[in-house]
Amino acid sequence: MIGCAADCDCQVGRGTMSKSADTKSGLEFGPIAGGLLAVALILGGAARLEVLSTLLVRLVAIGVLVVLVARQDSFRSLGRHWPAFILVALVALQLVPLPFGVWSSLPGRQLEVDIFSQLPNPHPWMPLSMHPPGTFNTLLSLLPPLALLMSLPLVGLTWRRRLIYLLIAIALINGVFGMLQLAMGEESPLRLYAVTNRDSAVGLFANRNHSASLMACAIPFLLWWAATPSAKLPGSSRGLLAAGAVCILFISIAATASRSGIVLALGATLVSILAYHGGRLRRLSWRVRVGVIVGAVLLTVIALGLFPLVLSRFAEASPAEDLRFLVLNDLAGMARAVFPAGSGFGTFDVVYRGYENVDILRPTYLNHAHNDLIELIIEGGLPAFLLLLAALIWYARTAVRAAAARRQKRPEAELAVAALLAVAILFAHSIFDYPLRTPALACVLALATGLLLPPVARRARRGALSD
Repeated sequence: MIGCAADCDCQVGRGTMSKSADTKSGLEFGPIAGGLLAVALILGGAARLEVLSTLLVRLVAIGVLVVLVARQDSFRSLGRHWPAFILVALVALQLVPLPFGVWSSLPGRQLEVDIFSQLPNPHPWMPLSMHPPGTFNTLLSLLPPLALLMSLPLVGLTWRRRLIYLLIAIALINGVFGMLQLAMGEESPLRLYAVTNRDSAVGLFANRNHSASLMACAIPFLLWWAATPSAKLPGSSRGLLAAGAVCILFISIAATASRSGIVLALGATLVSILAYHGGRLRRLSWRVRVGVIVGAVLLTVIALGLFPLVLSRFAEASPAEDLRFLVLNDLAGMARAVFPAGSGFGTFDVVYRGYENVDILRPTYLNHAHNDLIELIIEGGLPAFLLLLAALIWYARTAVRAAAARRQKRPEAELAVAALLAVAILFAHSIFDYPLRTPALACVLALATGLLLPPVARRARRGALSD
């Protein structure tokens, strides 16, 4: 949602990217975008406000935005990011103080009105947000993905490939790092966050589900790379390297014990193989195809067998007993109570306490809805819902154009497929969790969306998105 664009059809719809090469602005801005992406992926693995590393990511993003503002050519791409700017404006407007007669008439504000009626100043000006500090934190959290998204049109094709390789490399490092954590036990000094899943491999993240989501997002890009022609490395060698990397990622995802991560990884692998290597599979003999299927099954069994915690998590509770399903009625009540204005972005934790069902109270608290689509509507109301709908329509249109471009054998469409699959993984995961609340995965979404946008400046020299 952070980066749809009205005119980005030119990338996969009109085939201009296959005619473009590195631009002067791309050569200059590629390292800056790469630095921001690396910082976000390495330090942005938590969604909590008080984590110091999150502040560092935001400071780097502010520096990048300052450089962008100072560049005249950066303004040429501003029109492509109108949904991102609308989202920022929507969050900022929720912090603007409103007269008592306005904010007190908003849905869900009766408790505040009753409280203020007992105070010396019963008619203060208040913002739409029911928890302004949380909304201000949300506004700051938009800075890293916004900076990366605005950077991508200024990045040439060579550096775009390098950003993808950087994402894959850090995803692999994240997986290996997580397995080291698991090997060293729950008190491993390699765990980077105090509030974390200590019985699982979390890698560079605080939450095992978010760690698994990053690695699942890397799989489509790996299989895109394996299918991309190259004069430097034969296709068979690429295929073996990609297969080995996917195995590492898959085993690392199993080590997280994330149920959603395992399902998303399996789906991403299957769809990516069909998208990039389906033709090759059809040309193989039936014996080879059976061998591939048997190998995949064995890899799954081995991965699950290495980490018994995975099986126990799948068996530990039915969906009806999972807290995220038990609170759905409460969440629906919240959404109705504050619709259409919403409670304000970043207010869920505070506002939910007034709607929590005492029959399902537990020692732990619900800091997010574990369904970002519902939480978006609760916090942003009707405007956020309409913006989300516009984003989904844009991604759907882009997918249709990418499919048409693939039928015409346009090379730029192959990368568009991988980017759209990464977006689909993050959106699907958002139905059961809140991955985009972390700077790391918000920047992955920004990267995937930005790869669907063509560079703003081009040279006449013809180039393709391959090594």
